[in-house]
Amino acid sequence: MYGRTTGSLEVKLRYNGKHLSKFYKHGDKGNFWHTAAVTFNYPSLAGYQVEIIATVGQSGFSDIAIDDVYLDSGKCSCQDKYVRCVKWARKGECQKNKKWMSDHCQRSCKICNDQTSVTTPNKKCIDTNKIQCPLWAKNGECSKNKAWMYKNCSKSCKICQGAPCTDKNTSCKAWAKLGECKKNPAYMKLKCKKSCGLCQ
Repeated sequence: MYGRTTGSLEVKLRYNGKHLSKFYKHGDKGNFWHTAAVTFNYPSLAGYQVEIIATVGQSGFSDIAIDDVYLDSGKCSCQDKYVRCVKWARKGECQKNKKWMSDHCQRSCKICNDQTSVTTPNKKCIDTNKIQCPLWAKNGECSKNKAWMYKNCSKSCKICQGAPCTDKNTSCKAWAKLGECKKNPAYMKLKCKKSCGLCQ
């Protein structure tokens, strides 16, 4: 988005005739590349549309470039920054080039905070949408969109048998290997239940 006459750039989610704006920028943002990520925290259902709308401002020179758009099933805090991350991970780059890959290919290297959960049902074991949750579960969304469905449709996904057992820090596994479960039991029990083998 470059030039004094630049208009706006918006990302919308459209479903059943309703529009929900998820991202909006307007005006000159400088003559260099910007990256953006937008999270759509909804189960994937047929009929959802993502709209990317670039609007011209006034007459005169301005530029809005939209490149490298792709959908990643991870959250914005847990995504790959490059489409090729999956391929690189398969070739062993997560181990060979650990630092760079952990910064740029978190999802493919499986090092995201949201991937440490065993189960994450809501505490009351209810469906937040009593009509849609059973339908989504029947359509296989419990396995396709596990994190969202377990949180919002735990009753329909039939996962209410126990409390969540998670690691609350991505370093838990490494700390457990270093013996921290015994050296620092109070903290590790609170923050690293899964890695310390304290799940019921």
